[in-house]
Amino acid sequence: MFMRVKTALTAFMLVAMLIAFASGASAQELYWHTQDGYSVELDGEGDAFVLATMTFEGIQAGTNLSEVSLEIPGRNIRIYKVLQSPYYRYGGYPMEEKAYSGTEFLEYELTPLSASTQMIVHLKTPIKPNTQTSISIIYQTQEIATPAFQGLEFRFETIKDSSATIRNAGANVYVPQEMVLKGKPEMETQYLPSALAGYSETMAAPDLSRQIYPYYPRSYQYNVKNLDPSESFIVSGLYGESSFMLYFWEYAGTVIVIIVILIAAKYLGLVTRIGQLFAARPGKAAPEARHVVEKKPQPAQAAPAQRPQFAFSIERPLIMGMVTAFLYMVASFLTQLIYSALESGGYTYYNNAFFIPWMILMFLIMFALPILALFGPAVYISKKYGWKEGLLTFIFGLVFTLVLMFSILFVTA
Repeated sequence: MFMRVKTALTAFMLVAMLIAFASGASAQELYWHTQDGYSVELDGEGDAFVLATMTFEGIQAGTNLSEVSLEIPGRNIRIYKVLQSPYYRYGGYPMEEKAYSGTEFLEYELTPLSASTQMIVHLKTPIKPNTQTSISIIYQTQEIATPAFQGLEFRFETIKDSSATIRNAGANVYVPQEMVLKGKPEMETQYLPSALAGYSETMAAPDLSRQIYPYYPRSYQYNVKNLDPSESFIVSGLYGESSFMLYFWEYAGTVIVIIVILIAAKYLGLVTRIGQLFAARPGKAAPEARHVVEKKPQPAQAAPAQRPQFAFSIERPLIMGMVTAFLYMVASFLTQLIYSALESGGYTYYNNAFFIPWMILMFLIMFALPILALFGPAVYISKKYGWKEGLLTFIFGLVFTLVLMFSILFVTA
């Protein structure tokens, strides 16, 4: 009996070791994605045309792969064309003509799954160590967006690769001209995937490649790094025809807060009290100032004007601390708006003679706005009411700013 149990345990351990070895061997990656880029063109019905460009690089000695297995999330996937270029090109830089001549159309096989489509791509140029090759997939996927109260809610999921890590992935989302994408900067449209889908029916591979790569974006609205095998990058958001409806709840919440503050200020007499706090009424003069010898000073010996002495108040710093937090959030919003505009369209001005001075001016403004918002009220209070109140204003402003920022992050999470 003991021998049977021992034999069974030994067999179980051998099987477990074989399974662990097999799983470890299968997890050994032969290549990875150095950069995946997506251009997602949404329409008014919830469908999307997608241009996906993936760059592969072999990372193990002896790697020589002539096909890759990918999983495209979603059903009813329509593939227009798949291209491969043996040269890796970074978007925005002109390439030599020979770089396009090597681009070829690829053959592929599709297998529908329960909630996705498996795609096996046969490569013309294999994946090898220390070399890069890129493929571009032009496809259409349906039901990306669904109608909602404020507009259309979209949820786009990138292509998965169960055999490789994706080092970097980015996506740009484009909406029809009459619509607005909430919360993200409008990207300059260099091309439309739907137009590329039409071109792909008649164009040769090198010609179609010329339409894609010279205008491939250098920056993305959405970014992620180091996706593990079988992981995907999900981009979600809201778009629609009415900017007011897209930000309806934000507007409604702001109006409600303002109304509540005004009502509270009216019934508690806060408006009058705040006006009295900041009224230019100096405190009582020091006792020794009353015993001044009444003598007409000579014009040349007139005493310099002294700054009025105000009674210390904790309420002024509290109020100005709240103002500091509000100003800082406005400054942060303006800074992000300027940065987004520079990031999305700045590369089109590289050849402009005023590009460098313009960039320096913009970065100075971006740096100055938050500094002025954070320190400006404290400096004002310090000069008018004393350094103690100025210091308290800065401390309260910092605390209220942090509380407001964390509250916004919590609400929008």
